Order: sequence, then C-alpha cells, then structure tokens
Amino acid sequence: MLNPAPKPSKHKKKANHYRRDIRVSENILLKVFREDQRFLALERDGGWCCWCLDKKHLLEPAVEVHHVYGRGTWNTKEKYERYECLLSLCRSCHQGFHDHGTITREQLIELLGKVNEISRSTRKRKNRCSL
Repeated sequence: MLNPAPKPSKHKKKANHYRRDIRVSENILLKVFREDQRFLALERDGGWCCWCLDKKHLLEPAVEVHHVYGRGTWNTKEKYERYECLLSLCRSCHQGFHDHGTITREQLIELLGKVNEISRSTRKRKNRCSL
C-alpha cells in the first residue's frame, strides 16, 4: 500500500500567501507610479505630441505615452518607467512606431534626448528665477 503524500504545513501556506500579497501590493504601487510618471511626461511636453511638434511643426494633442526603452517591473522602474524615458505621442505617431515602422527607436531616442535637454534647461532657469 502506498503512503499518501504529506499535507503541506500551515506555515508554508502563510509564507506563500504573504509572498502573493507582496506581489499584489507591488503591482498596485507600480500602476500608481506609472500613472504619476505618465502625468509628468504629459505635463513636461505641454500635452502635445513630441514627434508632430519636432518633425512636422504641428500641434497635435498627445493622448498616449510611449516607453522609449520598454516597460519595466517594480525592480526596474527607476530605469524604464521614469518620465525621462517617456514620450508624449498622438495616436497616429504611436501607431507609426508600433504598427507601421515609419518611426524608428533610434529616432525616438534622439527626440527624447532633445526633450529632456530642453526640460533640464527650463528647470534650471526656473530655479535661478526663484532665488
């Protein structure tokens, strides 16, 4: 006769439940962090599509935010999810990158560098004026 498999102890169940709770809370915090960073990117760009403004000299409202280096996790959020790594784009430009390939990653990285440089110089001027 075969012995039945031992039942898991209650202690292990509590540990697994605790780990699941941590993952759930990290996911909630990451979602809140992403929303905050999205808002900051849209605010930095004035609510306009960076690509249309820079390349086409048009004012198109930005409705989406693109993660230039990809999306991160809770552990990599400082690298991928900060607003310095996000670009405000209109729907057609965002689709142009993802679906049509009319915009390349290298072009977006170059544009992101310009946007961040302008943002840094603007912040420096504001800081000098407030002194």
